[in-house]
Amino acid sequence: VGNSAVFRRIRAEPGATPETVFDDAFRSFLAPDGSGIVVRRGSYRLETDQGVYWVPFDSKGRPGEIRKVLDDLDSFGRLAPDGRLFAYGKGLSGKREAFLTTFPAADQTIQLSAHGGGTPHWSAAGKAVYYLAGGALMEVEVGFGDAGRLTASPERQLFELDKMGLRSEGWSTAPFGNGFLFLKSLGTDDDAEIVVV
Repeated sequence: VGNSAVFRRIRAEPGATPETVFDDAFRSFLAPDGSGIVVRRGSYRLETDQGVYWVPFDSKGRPGEIRKVLDDLDSFGRLAPDGRLFAYGKGLSGKREAFLTTFPAADQTIQLSAHGGGTPHWSAAGKAVYYLAGGALMEVEVGFGDAGRLTASPERQLFELDKMGLRSEGWSTAPFGNGFLFLKSLGTDDDAEIVVV
C-alpha cells in the first residue's frame, strides 16, 4: 500500500501484521512484475535525499537494499511493463520535459520530448511512451538499438485535448492498450456525471 508518508505491505492472510518498507515516501508503486517498489521521496524542503528510489524484493518477498536511482525529480515517472525502462518528467528552465532511462541502473538516459512533456504513460506492449505537451497527446516509440543503446523515434502528435473537450489531469492509457482514458469537460452548469464510453 502506498500513501503520502509510508509504504507498507501486508500478507493476504488473517492476523497478518503490516510491515513498513519505506518511510517518508511521497509517491510509490509496485513494479509490474512484483520484483520491488519504486518510491519518489521529496518535499518542499530542499532535502539532499529527495529523488526516485528502488527497493527490490528477494526470492522470499523481503525488501532488499534501498537504492537511489534518480535525483531531484519534480514529476513522477512510470516503469515499462517489463521493468527495464523508466519514463519520467523533469523540470528544465521552467519547462517540463519527458525523459527515458534504463532501470534500475540509470546508466543510459535520453530526452523524448522536443517542446515540453509531462505525465508519461506506457503502451501495453512497452514499445511506446505517451505524454502531454502543449495541450496535445504525443507518442514516441522507444527501445534498444543493435548496440544495446536506447533509441527513440521523433515525437508524433496524436490529438489535441482542447478540440475534444478533454482535460489534462488524471489521464491514463486503457488497461489493454486499446485507447486512452481522459476526463471530459461537459460545458454545463448541471451536476457532474460519470459517463462510461
